[in-house]
Amino acid sequence: MALLKVLVVLQKTRKTLIVVFHELKQIVYRNLNELLQRVKRKKRDLKAKLSSLTRKARK
Repeated sequence: MALLKVLVVLQKTRKTLIVVFHELKQIVYRNLNELLQRVKRKKRDLKAKLSSLTRKARK
């Protein structure tokens, strides 16, 4: 009987850990996506600034 209780607790713990791991993964992916968007935006801004400076230098 005690073994059965232990198995039930282990099963619940496993399910909880899977849920927690899934949530953490979602958070990590969301943060990575936000970071990637920020980097892309910065890159675009820098490219625009560079082409602007290049145009000014030609005049």
